[in-house]
Amino acid sequence: MTRPRPFLLAAAAVLMFGAWTVPHARAADEPTPPRRQGGGAGGGLLRDNAFGLFRNEKVQKDLELTDEQKESIKKVEEQFREATKDTTSGLRDLSQEERRKKLTEIREKLAPKLKEVQEKINGVLNAKQRDRLNELKIQARGAAALLDKDTAEALKLSDDQQKKLKGLEEARNKEFAEVMESARGGNPGDAREKFTKLRKESNDKMLEVLSSDQKAQFEKMQGTKIELGQAGTGGGRPRNRSNQ
Repeated sequence: MTRPRPFLLAAAAVLMFGAWTVPHARAADEPTPPRRQGGGAGGGLLRDNAFGLFRNEKVQKDLELTDEQKESIKKVEEQFREATKDTTSGLRDLSQEERRKKLTEIREKLAPKLKEVQEKINGVLNAKQRDRLNELKIQARGAAALLDKDTAEALKLSDDQQKKLKGLEEARNKEFAEVMESARGGNPGDAREKFTKLRKESNDKMLEVLSSDQKAQFEKMQGTKIELGQAGTGGGRPRNRSNQ
């Protein structure tokens, strides 16, 4: 069976969950290539949420995770990967419009699983760790976190601001889809450069929607900054293709 190229799946994950992560870490340089094993929507989603952060040794140290907690989180991840491994099967053969429609369906289908995963993770962490993880996730997501309901409520974003942010998100996703489509059969490196540029431009535009006070509060919501480095939420450098 032909497998989608890594950067295509990464872009698919962006379109599905409206979140390109780690603009200040590895994703600022290139989309996170999914692993060959356990790929599909589950793989992309996990990188766009806390699981990838948990693989970062600096995050583990910052959260003061115990070995038992690490093992429990790993089991939750494995269960989720298994449950979602075939979710994006066949996406590569669809047209751009068909793919976007399919991704919307997948997002809705996976919503309950996302909630279940979050509840399991919260059960593994203590209150202090949960609060700190929320800060780290905002750090990793950057301006994309402004699209989250909790963040919007905390910053008291107006309806007009949320409408503008949503519009920027839709414009970004459309541009990402166009890059993904034009890159099919091409050079993944070229696509990564375009993704990087689009991501930064969109991030900057989203921040400009905020007032000066909101920007200050958003910065505060991220807590003490840590250098995620190239590991980002992926837990390490991209593997050599020959080893994937």
